[in-house]
Amino acid sequence: MLDKRFLIIMGFVLATFFLSEWLIPDSNMKHPISFALTVGMGVLVFWLTRTKMSAKEKEIRDKIDQLKSEGQELKLEQEADFNDHDLEKLYRHKRFITGVVILCALIIASMIIGVMQVTADLNDKILWQALVFSVVTGGLGWFHIYYQRKFLNLIRTGKKTIIRGIVTHKRIDGDETDTHFLEIDSLSVYVEKKIYDKYKVGDGIEIHVFKPHHNMLLYEAKIESMNLK
Repeated sequence: MLDKRFLIIMGFVLATFFLSEWLIPDSNMKHPISFALTVGMGVLVFWLTRTKMSAKEKEIRDKIDQLKSEGQELKLEQEADFNDHDLEKLYRHKRFITGVVILCALIIASMIIGVMQVTADLNDKILWQALVFSVVTGGLGWFHIYYQRKFLNLIRTGKKTIIRGIVTHKRIDGDETDTHFLEIDSLSVYVEKKIYDKYKVGDGIEIHVFKPHHNMLLYEAKIESMNLK
């Protein structure tokens, strides 16, 4: 799914380009003028559709900066054992990774075999294709087994971390439908978009994460009494 803002900008840019090419009379300067108008429209729409910080958000960010400058902790952490909900989520993630690896192995092996079938001039193609299939699936399988053993060991020996604090920043890496992060002081946690949209900077939050596995989110909830309003 494409970012709505990107579609708006591209719509105005394309409309400006085609209209300028159609309306500007033919001359040596037609294409440079058309190009300049198109770029100008793109910059203008980009500026007009940028995310603007409200006065309330600026007030909250200033309050966060003040608390940091005073040396106050914006998050408290403690470790705890996994509960049944945590373990269910961890093992569901493990099964998901297994499915992804199997699918990737089949796709990669099929692509290589398909290319060999069309382009390679080999004797005993079936034997070579079987060898490719075995190497690809075996290699990814070995890597997956190593990964799963390491992951299971982390679950058996590790604990979750419970953090209670203030959302100090929100950011999106890449496209707006891609990776969303909530930051609680120095801790950055990847979250789904619906959770990202649930919180504003300054909101109180309790999250449970599995730090050894990329701060994997296990649980989240708002803490209304901690909101900076």
